[in-house]
Amino acid sequence: YYMSPVERADVYVKVGECYLEDDMSVEAEGAIKQAGMIIESSGMTMNSDGEKTEKDQTTVTLLLRYKSVYARVLDSNRKFLAAAMRYHDLSTAYLHTDAIEPDDLLVMLGKAITCAILSPNSAQRQRTLG
Repeated sequence: YYMSPVERADVYVKVGECYLEDDMSVEAEGAIKQAGMIIESSGMTMNSDGEKTEKDQTTVTLLLRYKSVYARVLDSNRKFLAAAMRYHDLSTAYLHTDAIEPDDLLVMLGKAITCAILSPNSAQRQRTLG
């Protein structure tokens, strides 16, 4: 049975979401890394030129879900600085799509700030906090 890269990545993202729901962050990290490898090898991006098709919207939604789950995995594994950067990227996702509600963008920005504050003191932390 053949699955397109988008479908395979979607399955791994769903598996990662399920693992996170059960507080199994190590397993979720493995699943989300598999999804990341598929996304990277297939060249999926959020930037689409020209008219938006349903396939483009599906890809953008998948990438946003992937980024969200990956940020949550980093957060639960106490990699706060990396999680802060991912959450910040998600909070600026409105530049690429209107698939995220403005309230959710504020929640992501709040999580980015929380994770940055919880991260160890370093020069990168200071740059993140700005």
